Amino acid sequence: MRAPAARPGSTVLGVTLVSPKYAALAPEACRRFSAATGGEVLALWTNREPAYLLKLEIDRLVAPQPIVFFDVDLWFLRPFDFEPLATGGQFCAVPDLCVEHPEGFPRRDCAREGWDTTRYFNSGLFACDLRRPEIREIFAEARRALAERVASGRPAPSDYGDQFWFNAALQGHPERYHALPAELNFFAAAVAAGSYPHYPAGIIGLHAAGVRAERKLEALQQQAAVFGPRESL
Repeated sequence: MRAPAARPGSTVLGVTLVSPKYAALAPEACRRFSAATGGEVLALWTNREPAYLLKLEIDRLVAPQPIVFFDVDLWFLRPFDFEPLATGGQFCAVPDLCVEHPEGFPRRDCAREGWDTTRYFNSGLFACDLRRPEIREIFAEARRALAERVASGRPAPSDYGDQFWFNAALQGHPERYHALPAELNFFAAAVAAGSYPHYPAGIIGLHAAGVRAERKLEALQQQAAVFGPRESL
């Protein structure tokens, strides 16, 4: 994938959630987003721990505009122009790199729910336009799916975070989902686990998914030194 260069003064807003457990990651993650995209960042600080489910409220917490949500343990290594994706009318995210692993929670949840694994995505990074009613409906549907599951007494999904509920909202609307390449949300744990076959060239979004919280900063620093360009952002 040839990455389009960032636009100076991009109109796309970066959004991330910061809880006490991950506060040390926030400054560098936010700095790197701005350096890579030319856009500003809104860091939503919360005392809630864990904070995952607040992602389902992003449409209520952020003014209607094009956004790129990124987990606070995701570092951008190279410039990228998100504007065409964030304003294109679809919910753009990377298919989860571990969805075919037989013992991983993505595979278990897809099998239990009868979902198409090719359209199961990782919610650590997504781009969308909150001005569009069909996009805001995705967030509303994700919240409904969560509320209905709790009320029904059905078993909880294997994924305890937000990812299950976003996928539940989009599985029935394939026209609203646009798959992005792995370079935009890559986590080395997928290769280590045998879920993904290789390290992509030119990694843009480096995600510390699968790394213990207390080791995430160290892992990102070490991996960025390996996978990043000679002149870092």
